[in-house]
Amino acid sequence: MPYEAEGDLKFPLVSILRLYIFKLIKGFKTYELLIGYLRKYEEEAFQLGLFKNEDNILEIPPKRTFNHYLQTK
Repeated sequence: MPYEAEGDLKFPLVSILRLYIFKLIKGFKTYELLIGYLRKYEEEAFQLGLFKNEDNILEIPPKRTFNHYLQTK
């Protein structure tokens, strides 16, 4: 898994921050619209630091995890 040096975090903080900035720049009003966009354009998700799991499925943090990172980190 990428970024194991950051402890047991499944999603590195830098990826969450990139995702947040990307959401602001692209003007997505909801997290669901952002997720839909990233699932359609996976290459952009990879550039933000997201990755695919062993089953070749794009790993995107759930909304709750995304909000938790932004509130606590």
